[in-house]
Amino acid sequence: MKAKNRERMQNFRSKLSDFQREQYRNHDAAARKRARAASKHQSNASFGSKQSLGKSVKKVKKNLPQDPAKQKLVIQAIAQSIGLLGPSLHKRNTRNLSCKLKDDIVKFYCRDDISYQMPGKRDTIVVRQNGTKSTHQKRILLYNIREAPQLFLSERSGSGTICCHRK
Repeated sequence: MKAKNRERMQNFRSKLSDFQREQYRNHDAAARKRARAASKHQSNASFGSKQSLGKSVKKVKKNLPQDPAKQKLVIQAIAQSIGLLGPSLHKRNTRNLSCKLKDDIVKFYCRDDISYQMPGKRDTIVVRQNGTKSTHQKRILLYNIREAPQLFLSERSGSGTICCHRK
């Protein structure tokens, strides 16, 4: 089949005039140039072939954790460190309590009917606030963790600001 086509094309080219031969050569050169450009589109890739890329992907997948959730986290972290993903737009919501409410809560837990002070000299905690140190005596809570906030709310006569902030 190839030999037959070659003979036919040679016969066709031999019968062309000089002007037609020049047009045919220009057209053929342009077609070859387009074909080379189309096949060259993957030459800028980092891998020479699809097989080498597949081999690298297989190695990476083999070394990922088995847990799909952990796999996703690892891949996201790598993509973000490389720069494929933008920085996360998620903002953490923090619950802001008023200063008065914070002071009321501290005073409540420091009351003697809610907690008692530990007696030892070494039962202290050093807290740094704004560059200054202050020592506080450790206290032991007399109530359950669930009962103490309920007592606080009942004493505040249902102003319920702590229940929506506690989780």
